[in-house]
Amino acid sequence: ARRQRLAVPTTFAMDEIRFSAGVALANALATVLSKNLNFLLAYQTRSDLRNIDDKTANADSVSNGIELNSQITLSYRAGDEETAEWIAGLTGTIQKSAVQSESIVTDNVGTERWTGERKISRVEENYIHPNKLLILPPRIAVLIQPGQLAKVVFTSWIAVEKATGMPLRKHP
Repeated sequence: ARRQRLAVPTTFAMDEIRFSAGVALANALATVLSKNLNFLLAYQTRSDLRNIDDKTANADSVSNGIELNSQITLSYRAGDEETAEWIAGLTGTIQKSAVQSESIVTDNVGTERWTGERKISRVEENYIHPNKLLILPPRIAVLIQPGQLAKVVFTSWIAVEKATGMPLRKHP
């Protein structure tokens, strides 16, 4: 694919890439986007990308290269807080109204009464909160793709009985 554009779109799937993550994979992802080749990479946590066998390679650079060149992210329940925070960060942020303080008065027997005074402020929060990513039920995932808001989706994989390739496309 690096030498010549593939005639048909091809997808290369790898499960548990913690055993295959390395410089070669990071370099491949950086160079194949325009070559009709897609990668589907599956791993449990972000730390899996930094646990590479090649100890001469910079694990953080490999991890960043893989993450940066992954255009679409489908995240099922996050396995740890670091991964949940990272995925939540990819979903963007929104402004929410939050009650900063409310006023109450207390009488001489300790009864509290709300005065009706409330101070509301705007706070920024992840569009999809990390806590949601930590508790997603089975088959529910967060889909992040370019040019669209992240969304929570229900996935329902189907069995393919006969696979046929896509027809050849003519390129100028």
